[in-house]
Amino acid sequence: MTGRNVTFVKFKEHAKGQPGYMDKPIEYTAINIMSLEFNDMGKIKYIRRHHGL
Repeated sequence: MTGRNVTFVKFKEHAKGQPGYMDKPIEYTAINIMSLEFNDMGKIKYIRRHHGL
């Protein structure tokens, strides 16, 4: 979704790792939304990460 001074980006985040205190690796997957706000010159003014879906 795009507007004059804002853009929303939906992305999927995936990570796999093994904490030192656990025997098995864990996987993490989330879909997140990020909004980018721009100033009058077109440069990024704010980057906000919103709650995962």
